[in-house]
Amino acid sequence: MEQFRRPGSAQLQKPKAQKLDAYGRAKGIGRRKESSARVYLVEGTGEVLINGKSIVQAFPRLHDRESALWALKATQRMNKYNVWALVEGGGVTGQAESITLALARALLVHEPALKPALRRGE
Repeated sequence: MEQFRRPGSAQLQKPKAQKLDAYGRAKGIGRRKESSARVYLVEGTGEVLINGKSIVQAFPRLHDRESALWALKATQRMNKYNVWALVEGGGVTGQAESITLALARALLVHEPALKPALRRGE
């Protein structure tokens, strides 16, 4: 079977292991439709800033706020990390969902053991 395997198969392509930067931040990138988000996650008190605004100012709808912070809520880490997000493009709901993905990726840099919990959505 080895002769039929294409170069660049799934076994050969493994994602790079992400690391914390010099300030203890983890970076995650997420995309949804036309929106893209860069999230920086650092241990702290649970503060959330999105494009320099509080989450309530950035996302007036409760559903969008809950969606953006779903990864922290699902893993019971709401008051353990500070979140700083830069979002651009798309609509408000798309931006919230792109933050969801970026936040989950950044959270896995800090705590890789949370991957099964995030997949299950507990």
